[in-house]
Amino acid sequence: MNKREKDLERRRLALLEGLRRGERAALEGRTVSHEEARKRLNRWLGSEEYPRE
Repeated sequence: MNKREKDLERRRLALLEGLRRGERAALEGRTVSHEEARKRLNRWLGSEEYPRE
């Protein structure tokens, strides 16, 4: 396995781990509403409002 393949495999594993953590959080009820997620994103980005589609 070359360096590129190893990097790709690490990225795949990181993605799968993130999905697993998200699924567990949802099963445990650790979720937020869309509006709350928007507010958190705005604070994280330092903007007044994230553009709506």
